[in-house]
Amino acid sequence: MHDCERLAKLLRRLRPATSWELLTEEFRLRLPVPDPAAKVGDQRAALERAVTDLDFHARQPLEEAADHILVLTDGPGQDVMTSLQGEIFAGADRLAFAACPNQYERATWLYRHERALFERALHVREADILRQSTLCYAGFQAPAGLDLLEDAAARTAFQAAAAETLGCRPEAMLVEIFRRPRAGAKAATEVTLFQVTVHHNGASELIEYIADGRLETQDVTRVNVAHITYAPDSGCLEVLSRHTAAREALARITADHLLSAAFAGEQVPIKQYDYQCLARPYRFDLSDEPEVVAVKVTEVGVCEGRHRRFTLRSGLKDPGDIHAAAVEILSPGFALAGRRLDHVILSVRLRKVCRTRARTVVIVLRGENRCNIKTKREKDRALCDRLLAKWKLVKEVSHDNAMPVHARAA
Repeated sequence: MHDCERLAKLLRRLRPATSWELLTEEFRLRLPVPDPAAKVGDQRAALERAVTDLDFHARQPLEEAADHILVLTDGPGQDVMTSLQGEIFAGADRLAFAACPNQYERATWLYRHERALFERALHVREADILRQSTLCYAGFQAPAGLDLLEDAAARTAFQAAAAETLGCRPEAMLVEIFRRPRAGAKAATEVTLFQVTVHHNGASELIEYIADGRLETQDVTRVNVAHITYAPDSGCLEVLSRHTAAREALARITADHLLSAAFAGEQVPIKQYDYQCLARPYRFDLSDEPEVVAVKVTEVGVCEGRHRRFTLRSGLKDPGDIHAAAVEILSPGFALAGRRLDHVILSVRLRKVCRTRARTVVIVLRGENRCNIKTKREKDRALCDRLLAKWKLVKEVSHDNAMPVHARAA
């Protein structure tokens, strides 16, 4: 199924019975019941062949559904499902969800039995994906400790103002407001994050398609989405949207109508990473970090002049540190001290806790502003943020001038 790659991937990971129920009950397809006596691979192959026999247009809704389901099966997607599973109110349903053998089965169960919760999980995941892109992100500072207004009057006022900003009619807009848990900056803490998701119709487009061998045209209206999140613990008000010009206005509207707070337009300080101190032997403070076993610099990029650079690596199992590796690889008198680093990789070894296995979290710092923290799962992101602040490898920089090292994690 070359034109249905996501559907094929999902069918290969679900139990054949689950796939058959999804395709026949949700999409009303007439498919043969998988033979439980046959090998699992043969059952899956039979289902794939049956779906392949459908025409392209019949398979497209299946591919779109599979794409949405798979969004929730990576690490961050699993975290979102776990955080929302407490909202499955029926006890039997909660047990059925918990009994699913893997993340693909859980995401499919949520799609079939708790569609509203499934859509909410998608919105949370999409917001986190957009947060990783500087092209879709704007952060502003609002007062901390506020509660989001969710009454009908506040919603109506917000929707009217947002519709005017986005250039659409209020009835062509859908606004969803919900709370979501998020790992806090301090170890083993959880904070509440408010999320406002705004769906609105974009401009009508004319598309072409083939019907009965003739070229036809059709008007299509696509839905655009913007997400606004507010963290009461820090006062951070984030707008996640591809609509660049509307971000500050959406933040102001949220502050005015949903937070009842004054909005000065002050942007959240950006983070700047300063790891030049690691060119010398460095002691990583692991006090009050019971889950961290050890930390090691496993790679550095070294600049030599304007156009030359080289990379040094020291594996986790190497007995010495990166400085000992530099002496051993290059020369007895070589020292990293005094040389400029253009990137650093830190390997943070975590101990086994309960059912989780021991593992290593890798932090990549590159240039002044690039770090891979935002791509990590919520718990790991909070841990890395806290550790970098603790080790004074990060500082917050305003859009006008530098600020002191700040110990609060994002």
